Parts: sequence; structure tokens; C-alpha cells
Amino acid sequence: MQTPYNETHAQFSPDGRWIVYASNESGKMEIYAQPFRGNQPTSTGTRERVQITNGGGAQPRWRKDGRELYYLSPDNRLMAVSMEFKPKFEARNPKPLFQVRGARPFGDPLYDYDVSPNGQHFLFNLSGEGTVSPITVVVNWDLDLR
Repeated sequence: MQTPYNETHAQFSPDGRWIVYASNESGKMEIYAQPFRGNQPTSTGTRERVQITNGGGAQPRWRKDGRELYYLSPDNRLMAVSMEFKPKFEARNPKPLFQVRGARPFGDPLYDYDVSPNGQHFLFNLSGEGTVSPITVVVNWDLDLR
């Protein structure tokens, strides 16, 4: 998209029909969704889009089946939104899942997390606090068992 706004974190829906992204068009970062038709406007000359958040949002991620969308709120809570596609596209009320500590500043263009295909597990890349313990990785450990 070519707009005067900062648009980031674009993600295609699993079926490739929708794209979600964060934009500061309203004056703060919010999550939007729109049908993916390349760069073609609708018959009215405008772009069809749905605003998913109204309290701020960044880093949207789809669940593999496309029925749920996750994002980070400005106060670093991971949020979940149920998605409906019939008869029209509709995002249900967001619900908080849990607080995330150590996330990057809100609006950072990088992702802090990913979601498992079933939406039950999340992997976060967060800045640590305090001391860091070393990690030991043992490869070919099964050879020592013989």
C-alpha cells in the first residue's frame, strides 16, 4: 500500500483472502483488515477495510485456521479476536490473554512473538532482566547411551 501513514506488520490470512496490518492513520497504531485483491480499489473507488482495534494494537498474527487473530495492545497485553467471515467480515470483541513483560516499545516494526497453528502456544523473543544463564545443547546424546 502506498499511503502517507506508517503501515507495518502486514500478515496474509491463511486462505490468502485477507491482509491485516497496523497503521497510524488514526493518530495511534491500530489493527486493520482488508480483502486482498492486489492493489485494486472497490467499485466505489475506496478500499474496503475493517478496523479491528480501537484502543491501539500492533503485531497482528493469524491462527492457522483464520478464525482468530492475536495482537499486542499498547499496555503489552496479548489480545485475541475471534473472526467471522459470513455473511460479512466481522471482528468480535477483543479479549486479553495475558500480560507480556519485556516486549519492545509499542509500534516497533519487529515481531516479538509467534503463535502455534492451534493458537494454544506462543513463543516470545523478549529482552531479559537480570543475569542470563548459559544454555548447554548436547547433540548426538543418543550415541552415549549405546
